[in-house]
Order: sequence, then C-alpha cells, then structure tokens
Amino acid sequence: MPRSPLTVEKLSKDINFFEGYVAKCEVAFASVSNTLVTDFISKYQQDDVIVDLVSVSDYIAHFNIYSNGEKQLHSLINIIREDINVIDFELIV
Repeated sequence: MPRSPLTVEKLSKDINFFEGYVAKCEVAFASVSNTLVTDFISKYQQDDVIVDLVSVSDYIAHFNIYSNGEKQLHSLINIIREDINVIDFELIV
C-alpha cells in the first residue's frame, strides 16, 4: 500500500502553535536548588500559563512565562513580586 506524502498540514494537524505573550522574568532567590525552581514553576503555572526555566546562574533564575493575555501576565508578575524578589520583567508580544 503506497503512503501519502507528508505535508505541512499533516505534520501540524495536532500541534498547538503559541500565539500570545511572553514575559521574560529575572528572579533572585536566597538560594537556588532544583526543588526550589520546580516548586516555583508548579506554584505559578496554570492551565493557560506556561512557566519555562531558561537559565540559572548563582542566585538568579531566568524564566519565560507564556500566556494568551497581557493583563494576565502583568497580574501574575505582580503576584510573584509580592512573594519573591523579581529583578527584571520584560513583556514581549
């Protein structure tokens, strides 16, 4: 039985492409461990928000936070700022 050729449509059929906002967030921790970073991600990740660790150096962790709404990202960053020390925050459309 011959196979049908692959097309972009077939390859992307069940892939959800991200169309929204990204916040690049730099956070200072008193100490950094795998458990602390994992706890941070699980605390702030939601059904429609993805928290992704980019890098860790010394006591500074860099995260990308993905969301469909700009207001939602600003609100989440404000909540994080109340909990811990956010050094820098940049919203990218």
